[in-house]
Amino acid sequence: MMMGVGAAPLLLGSAAWLLPSLGSALILRPLKRAVISAPPARCQEVTFTGAGVTLSGWRGRGIGPRRGTMVYLHGVADTRASGTGVIERFLQRGFDVV
Repeated sequence: MMMGVGAAPLLLGSAAWLLPSLGSALILRPLKRAVISAPPARCQEVTFTGAGVTLSGWRGRGIGPRRGTMVYLHGVADTRASGTGVIERFLQRGFDVV
């Protein structure tokens, strides 16, 4: 079945109207991805709960004298596995990492 000439602009207009809202939804609420990599050396899996929220993450103890604690927060569409290199560098410099 063929569409009428007037249907094409209507479809294009609808698509142009929907695309920004679809794009923003994917940016602000991206699909969840499972963390499939193991924690870095000297880190273990931990779960933090409070205020009705449960977060899963890694906790590691720094090497040598303690210099402080670094809290690593990954980006909206990322997982904690993306910070493995950063976490390892801070652990080697004496920082505990959460």
